[in-house]
Amino acid sequence: MHSSASDRIKPAFSVWDAVFLLFLTCLMGLVLHLGHLAYTEGVRLDHAMANGRIWADWLQHAHANRFSRDFDPEACSGHVVEHALAHGESRPESAGKTHHRGPEHWEACFLSLIDPGGAISRLMNPYTLKPIHYVESCRPPNTDSAGAIQLEKVTGTAVAEASPLSYHDPIDRPVTIRVSVCDAAGYPQRVAQVLF
Repeated sequence: MHSSASDRIKPAFSVWDAVFLLFLTCLMGLVLHLGHLAYTEGVRLDHAMANGRIWADWLQHAHANRFSRDFDPEACSGHVVEHALAHGESRPESAGKTHHRGPEHWEACFLSLIDPGGAISRLMNPYTLKPIHYVESCRPPNTDSAGAIQLEKVTGTAVAEASPLSYHDPIDRPVTIRVSVCDAAGYPQRVAQVLF
């Protein structure tokens, strides 16, 4: 008996089956990799949002007491601070007297909060793993601001009426502050709006 070409049994696994399985394996690997990247990004953004909530909580709780004379840190107090002039200044006749200085500015308050031992000094930027920093504005697609805190002073009742809280802004009066964090692409993600 002779077998004809049509009687031959085709192999169960061909080269094209191997190519298809290799393609599926690569596709599954890509899906897993993208899923891992999305998960990692989500965790980082959640950590950055938690940092923003810590800032918002501190600002909101500080508002209740920051106009008292013994508020700490003093650089964030809302009153005009009286200081005793140090002994040994150039004008010895004023030693021991008090003098008035103008209101504190946001820069002094911010630096007192993030300096070692400050109220918010231990917060880390989840994108850079360095201490958190402040930006006046998140600017997409600038990824250098990822994880940074953006603070805006709300100047009106409309949602869009806000301007960046500048280092030179005085903090001698109550101010409504909008707290946001910059995401990985540099876009602001709003956290809260609080009275400080």
